[in-house]
Amino acid sequence: MKKNKKEGQSFWKNFKRQMGLMRTKLIASFVAVLVIPSALIGYFSYQSATEQVRKQMTEAAISNMHLVQSNITGYITPVVNNLQMMSWNFTSELVGTEKMQADLDHIQKNHPELDQVIVANDQGAYSSSPQFEKEGYDPRSRNWYKNSQKSPSEVVISEPTQSNSTGKMIVTISKAFVTGGGSATFNLSLDKLTDSLKDTTIGGSGGLLVLDEQGKVVTGSSTMVGMFKPGQKADDFLKLPKQDSKDIYRSIIDANGYEMEVFKLSEPTTGWDIVGIVGTSDYSDAAHPIMVRAIVVIAISIVIGALIILLMLRLFVAPLKKLQMGTRRVTEGNLTERVPLDKDDEFGELASDFNSMTDALQTMVTNLNQTSTKLAFSSQTIQESIQQTSQSVQHVAQTVQESAELANMSAAASGETAKAVEEMAKGVSTIAESASLIVDSAEHTENEVERGSRSVSEVNGQMERILEAVDESAQMINDLSKLSESASRMNEAIADIAKQTNLLSFNAAIEASRAGEHGRGFAVVATEVRLLAEQSKQTAEDIESTLSQMIDLIEKSTANMNGQVKSQVGEGLRISEEAAAVFRNIEKSTTSIVEQIQDISAVAEEMSASTEEVSATVHELAHQSKYSAESAETTSAAAQEQMAAMEEIEASSHELASMATDLQELVKRFKV
Repeated sequence: MKKNKKEGQSFWKNFKRQMGLMRTKLIASFVAVLVIPSALIGYFSYQSATEQVRKQMTEAAISNMHLVQSNITGYITPVVNNLQMMSWNFTSELVGTEKMQADLDHIQKNHPELDQVIVANDQGAYSSSPQFEKEGYDPRSRNWYKNSQKSPSEVVISEPTQSNSTGKMIVTISKAFVTGGGSATFNLSLDKLTDSLKDTTIGGSGGLLVLDEQGKVVTGSSTMVGMFKPGQKADDFLKLPKQDSKDIYRSIIDANGYEMEVFKLSEPTTGWDIVGIVGTSDYSDAAHPIMVRAIVVIAISIVIGALIILLMLRLFVAPLKKLQMGTRRVTEGNLTERVPLDKDDEFGELASDFNSMTDALQTMVTNLNQTSTKLAFSSQTIQESIQQTSQSVQHVAQTVQESAELANMSAAASGETAKAVEEMAKGVSTIAESASLIVDSAEHTENEVERGSRSVSEVNGQMERILEAVDESAQMINDLSKLSESASRMNEAIADIAKQTNLLSFNAAIEASRAGEHGRGFAVVATEVRLLAEQSKQTAEDIESTLSQMIDLIEKSTANMNGQVKSQVGEGLRISEEAAAVFRNIEKSTTSIVEQIQDISAVAEEMSASTEEVSATVHELAHQSKYSAESAETTSAAAQEQMAAMEEIEASSHELASMATDLQELVKRFKV
């Protein structure tokens, strides 16, 4: 259990460390910059394509409805006009005559769309073409006759019915005679109108229906006739409102879970409604290939972007690792290593400056090591000399004491004392010479430390100049980003032009379709213009995508210049400042050592002068020993003072030796 817990903690610790690495942050940033915009572009491109397809299909449906409206008007209007002419020319007296029959046959022959023509008067007589005789047939009992008589000034159009004689779907169009006493009716076949509509489709599954004023199906596309039979009431199912306006009504209906969009347009001559029906799923089905292409393009872009990201990471991470390893070696005290980075970019310049700093630091540490060695040797020499001098002074003190006690009877002892004093003088001279050597070495060390401080200051200045160069590079990249934004605005203008060209080509195609056979050439030109506009639009979108990626890469490069490079330069500045602080501490220590040595030299000179005075006194005592009891006591006191001074010198020499040892330990951590 504890082992699993430790493994879990180790895993999370390693995971947090990996997430905190600059490499991981760069990968996450690049992936976010690549995937998020690509996904957004794909999503909005699909939505835009769906909306554009919806708009085109809607415009096509409305165009087809207007075309059907024109066909119905062109199909019904001539029949209505002929019927109105007959109502003016025919009278009830002509019904049943040969002239009437000849006129009806002529009309029937010239209008094959008429299934039958019937004329009847108020006495029950009638004429028809083609002729028929039906026992008990009374036209006055027929709905067409009754309805026309109820509205004698209007043309009455009946509901679609099936002809008893031919079995075809027909519409009865009736009009009362202007002079009264009868009515005429045309049984208009709907076959020609049905043929013109049966192949009309909207989208993948939609079509057109023609409804009469009661909402019953007159005819429609073959796809719609399968759902709604002629004569079937479809108005309630489609939930269409009654309207007199010429505008197109639009609504969304739900037919047993299948969502459909319904369009309605009224035909003024007949009062019929032209209904367009299209499944809303057709819009997304039509845009599905666009979505597939967008996904493929995004996937390819992500793969290419991933390769570019890996290449960029190698270009950034490899120099950083080399600089990091070089910094660690210097931190560990190894000044023999150099960063092997020979490039002409900022990393190469930083590596060159780092190597120069390491060279200067290596030279300084080498000189400092030599100086500290000399200082340690000199301090050891001083300490040995002081010990010898201390012993000599102690011996002098004892001799002077004995001379004070035995002054009257030890002239020979006074001579020995003189010799001892001379040896002490020699020792003091040796101390003075050693102190002088230490002063010279310490001053030389101080000069070398000052040179090292200047070198570190020069490195610091070079780092600051690198930082200024990085800022200038970042400013240049920002200027490039602004130029890219200007190019993006130009690209948007190109996209607008392509959109307008596409719209113009679509309108031209509509006008060409209205022109019929004469507009075919114009329709081909309009189609080519539309294809050219779509290609321009696609090219503009590709340019916009490329500009967007370039702007994103420029922004990330600017962020990297302002973040990563500045951070590394700042780290170099911090390291150089730490080195400068170390040199300042060394300079302070060296200055303190010089002051201590100067104090020792002064004390040594004082000792030398005192020793000479003691020597003169002892020589005088050798000649005047019998008179030197009091002088011997004075000499004894002076020897005690000299002993105290020697103890102070010894303490100072110990302190100097300790400082020299510390300086050597500080220098030893560097490998030169």
